[in-house]
Amino acid sequence: MSDIQKADPAARRRAIWIVAIGSVFGALAILSYQHFESRIYEWIEKNIELLTSTPELPFLFSLVLVSPLLFLSTYLFVYGHRAARARRLPPPGYAVARDTPVHIGKDALVRARIVQILSLVIALAGAMIPVFFWYVFSNLTTDV
Repeated sequence: MSDIQKADPAARRRAIWIVAIGSVFGALAILSYQHFESRIYEWIEKNIELLTSTPELPFLFSLVLVSPLLFLSTYLFVYGHRAARARRLPPPGYAVARDTPVHIGKDALVRARIVQILSLVIALAGAMIPVFFWYVFSNLTTDV
């Protein structure tokens, strides 16, 4: 662990842009929801029969919302796989945004497996959200 991988300025700029764009989209999503919250609830109330008769619609909508999380978990799993295969963390060919200690051998393998396990936990949590929506809407009854 004595080796240090130097930061790549292009990777740093790319990371800043990704965080900035993600923050803008996240803020817009939150503000849009706050602005349209009452209309969303009204639409759900008016169309509850459609949503309960076709629970695939809420499933697909929520799947779209969690897709960035699923893409992130896939990226992390592949990253962990490449690090485990190379027994080096960060894996060869990956640029880093700041000076990073390089882990080699068993230490890198353990860390890579931890990344893979956590990516699976993230994927499972993200995948459960659409399943939850499908389950709730498929078990709702409109008979009151």
